[in-house]
Amino acid sequence: MILRPVWKLKETQIHNPLKPICALNYSLYTKQCTTSHAHKLFEEMPQRDPYQLNNKPISEYTRNGFNNEALHLFVEIHGSGMPIEGPDLSSVLKACACLGDQVFGRGVHSLCVKKREEVDVGVGTSLVDMYMKSGWVDEGKKVFDEMPDRNVVSWTSLLVGYTQNGMVEESLEVFCGMQVEGIKPNPYTFAGVLAALAAADGAAEKGNQAHGQIIKLGFESTTFVVNSLISMYAKSGLVGESMLVFESMDNKDAVTWNGMIAGLVLNGFDVEALRLFRRMRLAGVKLSRPIFATAIKLCINLRELGLARQLHCRVLKIGFEYDHSIRTAFVVAYSKCGEMDDAFGMFSSMDGLQNVVSWTAMISGQMQNGSIEQALHLFRRMSREGH
Repeated sequence: MILRPVWKLKETQIHNPLKPICALNYSLYTKQCTTSHAHKLFEEMPQRDPYQLNNKPISEYTRNGFNNEALHLFVEIHGSGMPIEGPDLSSVLKACACLGDQVFGRGVHSLCVKKREEVDVGVGTSLVDMYMKSGWVDEGKKVFDEMPDRNVVSWTSLLVGYTQNGMVEESLEVFCGMQVEGIKPNPYTFAGVLAALAAADGAAEKGNQAHGQIIKLGFESTTFVVNSLISMYAKSGLVGESMLVFESMDNKDAVTWNGMIAGLVLNGFDVEALRLFRRMRLAGVKLSRPIFATAIKLCINLRELGLARQLHCRVLKIGFEYDHSIRTAFVVAYSKCGEMDDAFGMFSSMDGLQNVVSWTAMISGQMQNGSIEQALHLFRRMSREGH
């Protein structure tokens, strides 16, 4: 069914007031996730009902990834004098976080302070998330400290923010603090704290404690939490524990397989990683970019030319051949296997888009295979091209 603006119908076809019908038509668009059409419909409306259309468009834009459109609409709503509600502010702050637009975000924060004496928990949490994702950690912590009410989402936003900014100790302190306050962690909390533990030194004991809490709270069947556990154990060097968690999973996804294979590669278990990769292929798991990256690393480490060629064919079939990092990895893989014609063919296929990494891979490959003159020629060519 093709939807069209109802005000373009004949007058005899309209039996209800215009604005409610416009809102209904808009609602049908957004429910069908055709946000670009909804945007056009919204722009063409002769009148806009602030009570029916104020929150909905902004939240739908943000939910569907139209973050710039969400900001433009927010400016329009604010400029027209329509009331600014909490859902509007939270959605706009989410858009700012996704776009990394700290300036706009600070402007919205100022509006929050101006419009109300205290920021409610939803808007406050969105502010913390926006500042943390923008790298303004101190501002995010200040908003958190000034919030009159905080829930598990607020605490988790602060914890994950610290983890994303490499502040592992602070992240773990937040995890301890929320438990002291009697805040029950949710699955996203554990994903954040496990990521922090994966980056911490000597965190195996705390990781085991977190694992125990995950089981106690019944989150061991939550796939993304268990994926974080696998990664945490692997990055801590506890490959056996990581493998036990992996094998106990019934609902493995592509992230699960890649996390375990990458963990084996990280700890030097390349042969075991190759076996697991082949097992994954037999299980019919769809190949993703991260899995390709891990598999090509296996080709490099084990000098598996046959696997490299198979992966190359799959890349062409799936359409990843234009991924610059994957093509560079193939240059390294073919060079390690001594297939310099294939390596140079992959390098040349970049069509002038080579960067320093790809040039270095090609030059290093020539040198490793004894083609010193060719390596020097490529080095001089790279210099002439300004790299």
